[in-house]
Amino acid sequence: MGKRLADIDAFIEGMDSWREEFALLRDLCHEAGLEEALKWGQPCYTAGGKNVVALQAFKGSCALGFFQGVLMNDPAGLMHQPTENSQSAPARLFSIHD
Repeated sequence: MGKRLADIDAFIEGMDSWREEFALLRDLCHEAGLEEALKWGQPCYTAGGKNVVALQAFKGSCALGFFQGVLMNDPAGLMHQPTENSQSAPARLFSIHD
């Protein structure tokens, strides 16, 4: 597992909602061997210095958003493009709604 950053600890502890969900998603990213960083004001996870996934919080949901996700092989159809015209924008594996 990669190093857990104090900045991400503080980010999650300071959240008004989705705190438990972000902690679980963070654990999954660490178990996958990804490195942690705080980028664009949100927890991001990298491999080999390249952005892989970001934890995203919205008013009514939170999500695991993959950079270049629409380019990933997804035979089970689990990924969701944010918009129909997205070419290489993040794709969400799933969203948790309140």
